[in-house]
Amino acid sequence: MGEKFSAHGEKRAVINSPSATSERSSSIPAGRMRHALSKREILRGYRAFSRVIASGKRISVPPIRAFILKNPAATTVVRAGFSVSKGANAAQRNRLKRLLRESYRLNKHLTLITPGTTVDIVFLHTRPGPTVGEKNSVENAMVEILKKISNEAKG
Repeated sequence: MGEKFSAHGEKRAVINSPSATSERSSSIPAGRMRHALSKREILRGYRAFSRVIASGKRISVPPIRAFILKNPAATTVVRAGFSVSKGANAAQRNRLKRLLRESYRLNKHLTLITPGTTVDIVFLHTRPGPTVGEKNSVENAMVEILKKISNEAKG
């Protein structure tokens, strides 16, 4: 880890230094996948969401509807956006968005796309309000949608 000296000459560890982060990321054993969702993998902005929803292909697996838009690009990136339809209060909508992000983050390795393609995906939770066992239904629907996206990319 990086070190820094305080005003009194004492050593202290610096967590956010480049050397500290590179040491931490290199400590991941070979063959293990990081399940992080990086900044460049998140679709943001009203225009980006509107473009994907208006001209993207739709795949529905209740309670999730996904809109997919493929674009040729120099880099291969899958960007995902998450939204919940109104019909529940804000706390419930935020919980559902967290569930969508979590299930995508854990299962994004199922999405196989051709190199040189940028894929924008918007996941929309269509059922208002969480029910008992909602996490399982969201996770199962997410896995099924990601498999459908991969099958379409292959064929």
